Amino acid sequence: RLGLAAVCGHLRCMRMLLAAGAHPDTAVDGAGTVLHWSCLQGRLAVAQLLSEYGASRQLTLHGRTGVTAEAVALRAGERSAAVAAWLVESRDWTTPLHHFVLMEPQRVADLLRDGADVHARAVGAEARSPAQLAEDLLARHASACTHDVCDTAAGDDSAAVVTSGAQSPLAVESARLVHAASQPWAPGTHNLWPSPARARAVELLRVGHVLAGEERFTHAAQAIKDVWLAHVLPHALER
Repeated sequence: RLGLAAVCGHLRCMRMLLAAGAHPDTAVDGAGTVLHWSCLQGRLAVAQLLSEYGASRQLTLHGRTGVTAEAVALRAGERSAAVAAWLVESRDWTTPLHHFVLMEPQRVADLLRDGADVHARAVGAEARSPAQLAEDLLARHASACTHDVCDTAAGDDSAAVVTSGAQSPLAVESARLVHAASQPWAPGTHNLWPSPARARAVELLRVGHVLAGEERFTHAAQAIKDVWLAHVLPHALER
């Protein structure tokens, strides 16, 4: 079904199938995996979506192993130039969260709440973490806005196809979520933290309120609560 949806160009159907557990390395008759097919056909959005859900870029073709999706796209020529360029750009994206620029903000928030590592990165001096990619994108967006070229229109599939330098409104919003989650805990970002950390925050907040309620702090109860919230919790909590 995943292969059929890809061939027909039904990205929403593909996303639903993948979210429901369809294997991203599903085979397509006569064309290897769906990712291999997308590299041959120049279907950038399909390749990006499969990569987001963890499709292997190491392909097995006609019994040969070690063939990369990047190599397949390069051999396909001009038709797959955009796919090849994106695969090169994203070759060090090792987690789903690295693909935040392709996602709806709600999926990004869900990944963060599920414990996605904002600092995960591949080995290598040039590899970037999701937090670093988000910071880079937001800096480019701020620079573009300074020059009055912000894009404020977001279509239904505005995050579906992203090439180097693209900054759709949904991508910017997703980047803001990743950036916020990479900062110390704060009340405004509490919902972007994993469940154990959120539970720990509530526990520590109660401790602070109990402390502020002690008789010795009668005249400074609110100050104790404010300091506890603004300075103690951010230093005590880790994702």
